[in-house]
Amino acid sequence: MIRRSVLSLTLLLALPAAALAQTFTATWKNPAASNVVYAGKKIVGLIVSNDMPLRQSTEEALARELTARGVKGVPAYQMIPKEEVRDKDRAKAWFERTDTAAVVIMRLVDISKETRPTVVAWESAPYYGSLWGYYPYAWGATIDLSPNKTTVTAVVETLVFTSPATGCSGPARARRPTRKAHRSS
Repeated sequence: MIRRSVLSLTLLLALPAAALAQTFTATWKNPAASNVVYAGKKIVGLIVSNDMPLRQSTEEALARELTARGVKGVPAYQMIPKEEVRDKDRAKAWFERTDTAAVVIMRLVDISKETRPTVVAWESAPYYGSLWGYYPYAWGATIDLSPNKTTVTAVVETLVFTSPATGCSGPARARRPTRKAHRSS
C-alpha cells in the first residue's frame, strides 16, 4: 500500500530537510479498494508540474519509493511524452497501453512563506556613565538581526487511482488538499 513515506520522500526532495514537520489535514480511503493488491504490479508516479526537471527528479524518487514497497514503480515521464501528458485522453491511452495497475498523482496545491525577524535581545550594563565608557561596550555587544526565521508551508494533494483497465472508477486512496509540510530556517 502507498504510505505516508512516499509523500515524505518527495517533499524532502522538494524542500530542504532542515526542520521539516509534516501533518495530514485530511485522508480518505475508498472502502471498495481495500481488497486491491498491488504487489508486483506497475504503479506509475505522476507529478503535476510544468517544471520538467523537478517533475523528472520527483517522479524518479516516487518510483524508487514505490519499488521499495514491493510494486514496480515507474515515473510517468518515461511513459508519456511531455507534449501529451496534459491531454487526458492521450494520457489514458498510454496508461492502458502500458498495463498500468494504478497511478499515484501528486499536485502542489498551495505554498506559502512567512518570514519573522529573530528575537532582539537587550542587555544593560553599568557603562552608561559616559559616551566613551559606553562606546567600546556597544560595539562589542552588537546583535545581528539576520538571518530571519522563515517558515515555508507546502500543501500537496496526493491521490492513488486504479487504472481504467481495472474497472475501478475512483481514487483507491486519497490525501485531499492536504499534506502540509513546514520547513523553518
